[in-house]
Amino acid sequence: MTRRTGIGSFAVVQRHADERTQVAGLETIAREFAGAAIAAVAAGSFPLTLRRCFEAAVELDREWTVTVDGDVLLLPGAGRAIMTLADRAPSTVGHVGLLVHDRVTREIRAAGVRLYRTATMQAALERGDWGGTLRPETELLASLDDVVAWAPSVLVGLHDHEQYLRDLFRTAFVMVRKKAHQRDQLIALWRGRPDDPADMALVAGALAAGRPELELTFAASDYRALSEAFLLAAGLEERAPLTAAPSPDLLEQLVPAHAQRLRSPGFAARRLPKVWKKAANGVHGLALLRYALGRTIAVALRR
Repeated sequence: MTRRTGIGSFAVVQRHADERTQVAGLETIAREFAGAAIAAVAAGSFPLTLRRCFEAAVELDREWTVTVDGDVLLLPGAGRAIMTLADRAPSTVGHVGLLVHDRVTREIRAAGVRLYRTATMQAALERGDWGGTLRPETELLASLDDVVAWAPSVLVGLHDHEQYLRDLFRTAFVMVRKKAHQRDQLIALWRGRPDDPADMALVAGALAAGRPELELTFAASDYRALSEAFLLAAGLEERAPLTAAPSPDLLEQLVPAHAQRLRSPGFAARRLPKVWKKAANGVHGLALLRYALGRTIAVALRR
């Protein structure tokens, strides 16, 4: 029988860098986790904010901690789905990765929302490797050999929707530096809608990333002057602040139809996550069967 973990066992920590959706994101958190302990932290660079997030989680002292980035808006029903996953997580699992619809790549991918046993965050503070650079959180978790990760295919949020143009510029800059081999593909994607200010800002960030004299950093403030110069050259004006979360109906409209089946933490999402994600992205029939068979064989060979 599935146990029922009450809302009092949950804390939610938003880590932010004053994104346009920061206040709206907190509103969606409060809506989805009414009664949970909620905090918001910011400490400049992401590595420093990450540490402060873990410290805040330990201070709040709940069994489970959900972390939500400031560029994420939680979808209706996300809180219920995440709490269900906490109930059904194997006892060995210390960390759960969750899915978002990403405005930048237009894909369903793991980003921006994680579920932790708070004991895992305590262990990371005590003995984790905090020297990560390009992917600080991923590298931190990888340094904890005894922490088991779980990645069910459950869609819980919208990532990088409704952002400041300067933040989209920074996102594109960092993404292209991390994935230089995908630069041309990304620029082609963003140039597909030439009149969309968000995509124009992404193209500007990608072009800036191609200039080797510009340094990659992790503090959002370091990009302010750079982004302003590039956005001005592109003829773009910054968006006004977002003071309230979009309605649940508007959030629902931003979820692609093919991704709706990923909203539920059901058997397939939990036990066959990669196959389920492929199916939700439109891979069907023989292609999906071949993929599932290949995954099964690969897992068997590793044992």
